[in-house]
Amino acid sequence: MVDTFPKYTYTKSGTYYFSKTVPRDLKPHYTRSRIIICLKTKSAKQAELSSKSILHKLENYWLGLRLTQFDIPAQHLLRSDPTKASDAPTLKEALDVYLKTKAEGRSDYFITTAHRNIDYVIKCLGCRSIDQYTSADAAKYRDWLVEKGLASSSVKRVFSSVKAIVNLAINELGIESKNPFAGVYLASRGDAKKRRPLSNKSLKHLQKACMKADDDLRWLIALISDTGMRLSEAAGLHVDDIVLGEVPYVSIKPHAWRSLKTFSSERKIPLVGASLWAAQRIKLASDSFCFTRYVDGVKCNSNSASAALNKWLKRSTRQDVVIHGLRHTFRDRLYVRMAHLFCNICQVFTNSQRCRCVSMSSLKRHAVANPSLFQHACPLSAYFVGRTPRVPCVWVCKHTEKTNTNLRGERVHLRMPHQAYSSGVLVLTLGI
Repeated sequence: MVDTFPKYTYTKSGTYYFSKTVPRDLKPHYTRSRIIICLKTKSAKQAELSSKSILHKLENYWLGLRLTQFDIPAQHLLRSDPTKASDAPTLKEALDVYLKTKAEGRSDYFITTAHRNIDYVIKCLGCRSIDQYTSADAAKYRDWLVEKGLASSSVKRVFSSVKAIVNLAINELGIESKNPFAGVYLASRGDAKKRRPLSNKSLKHLQKACMKADDDLRWLIALISDTGMRLSEAAGLHVDDIVLGEVPYVSIKPHAWRSLKTFSSERKIPLVGASLWAAQRIKLASDSFCFTRYVDGVKCNSNSASAALNKWLKRSTRQDVVIHGLRHTFRDRLYVRMAHLFCNICQVFTNSQRCRCVSMSSLKRHAVANPSLFQHACPLSAYFVGRTPRVPCVWVCKHTEKTNTNLRGERVHLRMPHQAYSSGVLVLTLGI
């Protein structure tokens, strides 16, 4: 009678051993060609159970080894670190929190921009919980925006918006996580378009073209050209905001249909030149909103105004000019006028180049005695200080290290330093 042993076993001195040859395709993983394991039993029944268990484990392991040798479908979509479950809100939920908190009283453009920037993130990285994004994801998102063709300034604006949305959600909901979009390096590639302000000759040509066309769009351009207003401020004006009295001016204040960019933007601006002409035409033509095609009493559509005006400006000036460039042009005109004005004041108040502080009362007395020197003082004060036109107080100092002072017990805000052309005396305007 021939003794039969359980499969894959043999005996040695009565003790059973498991024996199995390593499959040919898996031999590179082993140092020997056969696997031999002592089962530590002399019972054939126990040896059979043990050998089956070992064989089952080996076959499962070998299956795993064989699978690693094959290309897995869509393997490039797998994460090296699988996403863990999170209780933090998703990026879309963070956006909802942001808009619920901050969108009240804001324009449609604010809401649209926030949605667009978050849609960019979701399109590039997917919608996840905000604590599951990493700084590497943020860097990938930055590169994606650059490849999309956005300028460096646009990339910075998008990141600023996304960071604000994530930050608010983290703070409002008490999430123990850092903002992965903060601290990402955003290089300035120097690819932004540099729009130069209009020259005086081009500005006069533009104002003449506005007067020749003489319609509401050209009134809007002319009104901005000699006031330096923002487009939204001008487009959202009511006729009652324009006062054509002894001293014509326009009052910039918030309305239900148009808010202001900042609280300090509320101000009164004198009307002169082309702006005065435009204001007079508007008062004759309307008894409600100055520009009814852009204001309906509910909202002010300044984006539509910008598109229409920019198209006409480029065709009229034959330059890469946009409507906001008129504000920068106005600022540069004030720089030049301020330098001449304050240089004259220095020559009157200081016979030498010694440092001297000019008091408000002295300046007012001199303004009455020499009105020609101060004919541009009111527009300057109204534009930069942002309040009712008044004669500005100036602080004359030869040394630039003195950058703050107290005048008559009040805090002084230094506005715009400019080196006087002839005297070499540094003149600083003070907000009062």
